[in-house]
Amino acid sequence: MADESYNWEDYYQKIEGLAPHQLLLEVLEKLQSYTSLHAIDLGCGDGIESVVLLERGWNVLAIDAQPAAIKCLVGKVSDENQVRLQTQVAKFEDVVFPSVDLIHAGLSIPFCHPEYFPTLWGRVVTAIKPGGRFAGQLFGVRDSWVVDQGMIFLTEDQVRALFKNFDIETFHELDEDGQATSGPKHWHMFTIIARKMQGCRHFLDNGGDKLQVTSCGKCAMIGIPFREVCYETTSPTHPRSFVYRYQFV
Repeated sequence: MADESYNWEDYYQKIEGLAPHQLLLEVLEKLQSYTSLHAIDLGCGDGIESVVLLERGWNVLAIDAQPAAIKCLVGKVSDENQVRLQTQVAKFEDVVFPSVDLIHAGLSIPFCHPEYFPTLWGRVVTAIKPGGRFAGQLFGVRDSWVVDQGMIFLTEDQVRALFKNFDIETFHELDEDGQATSGPKHWHMFTIIARKMQGCRHFLDNGGDKLQVTSCGKCAMIGIPFREVCYETTSPTHPRSFVYRYQFV
């Protein structure tokens, strides 16, 4: 499926008129209170989700490897909203991300070549501000396109491990026969909405009674999963046995 000779203009014509994906609408509900509205639409395609973001007041960086996608998007954007739209034609290995409140990646990241995926994902995680959201899909190992060595396919455990510094709010697995624009296929796909955690809290634990004393970056730096103790020692300076615990929030 990851074929540079694919007729993308024909594809965009086939999907013309489709409604924006429910995933985007769901994550926007979670971000209603945000005043800093900066988003990346990664693999924007024909731009329908970018248009929704713009119409709701967001500043959008729309990224796609296909110039035809950007052309299609720009043609849908009103003059009023053009000022809040930036575009970038780039392959996954070349993308440049600013710091944002939302990365929407609708059916795009699976088309990243496995060689470049670790770098891409690192940039995704770094770009999302603490408290911001990722919303997107990743393909599973039972997807019928798994034979394509130019795409990335992951197990559920591998997908969840990607979000070790996030609070997963939505996690849905689809594993069934269906249709693609190219014809029948078996879909194995994970749909995720996740909030990037603020960092961690630092507690003093005295026999079960926890007292928050400060904040630190230790957990985030070493990448310990959500709500797992990552550091623990008996205080040498207190006559009673206190235990320090760091915990993501």
